[in-house]
This record gives sequence, C-alpha cells and structure tokens, in this order.
Amino acid sequence: MPLSPNDQRYVRVVERDERWVEFEFSIGDPEIFVELVMPPAHFQQFCVDQSAQTLPAPSDRI
Repeated sequence: MPLSPNDQRYVRVVERDERWVEFEFSIGDPEIFVELVMPPAHFQQFCVDQSAQTLPAPSDRI
C-alpha cells in the first residue's frame, strides 16, 4: 500500500545523550515503528523534514 504524504509521522525518544538519540519512528500508527539512532543535530533535522509529532517517552513494554 503506497504511503500518502499526508500520513502523520511520529517520533518517540527512547534514550539520548550528547552523541546519540535513540528513537522510534512511525507513520500513521505510532504502535508500528522502526528504531533509529542519529546524532542530535541530525535527529532535529529529521523531525523537521518529516513534520513529526513528538510522543511521550515509552512506558515499559512487554
């Protein structure tokens, strides 16, 4: 199924330090995501480029 450019994008930061941001990225459904790691400046630009909505930190998942 092709993605529509209007599908909402989401990011959820899992862990961050001075060098890296580990986060979940999803399109359409925040429960289906990929885990990504980027330097902080790249993460900020990624969020802008994707018009991503930031979700609260993850709760413990089973």
